[in-house]
Amino acid sequence: MNIQEKLENYDLYDQLIESHGFMPYMRDYELIAFLTGLNFSMKVQFLFQGCIKATYESTVKPEFFSMDERLLSPERETNQVIQRHLCGCRVC
Repeated sequence: MNIQEKLENYDLYDQLIESHGFMPYMRDYELIAFLTGLNFSMKVQFLFQGCIKATYESTVKPEFFSMDERLLSPERETNQVIQRHLCGCRVC
């Protein structure tokens, strides 16, 4: 089973991708997802060893996309509710 078949087996479409990116040592690529179904939920980790190239594609409808800087501010009030997904990147 190759990587694409393995990922298709878990059906990551419309699931929560908790994090993804190259490991700090830049050799391996990690993807962590939280999968839910009718009667299950589980957290899975994929570690692609010796990964020299990774392509990740995500689609977000325009009405759910925001460049609002308040989403990234560590000083954001904890009781402030913003109706958007928070996406960011990890810098090594």
